[in-house]
Amino acid sequence: IVVLWVTGRHAGVYGIGQLTSVPYEGEADPAHVVNRKAATWNWLVDVDMFVDLYDEPVMRNDLKDDPRFVKQSIITRPVGRNPFRVDGPAFEAILERAEAWS
Repeated sequence: IVVLWVTGRHAGVYGIGQLTSVPYEGEADPAHVVNRKAATWNWLVDVDMFVDLYDEPVMRNDLKDDPRFVKQSIITRPVGRNPFRVDGPAFEAILERAEAWS
């Protein structure tokens, strides 16, 4: 299971999905690349995004005060490298908020 976390002024969870392939070499579809200069990787993985929270994301500000989420590395070291791991209780905090909007 993967959580799509978008950074920036409106940081938060915008989707939940599942990896559907092993990593493979290739080029990202230009339609899915926001900053082509920053897209220097050549390893990809396929993802089935089965929860779309784009219109009502679970915002970082809502999660950072939740005791189950406050110690997650995406909060304590937000400029770290991907991927950030989320433990079970923190994932439950995301799911509870996502379900509240469905």
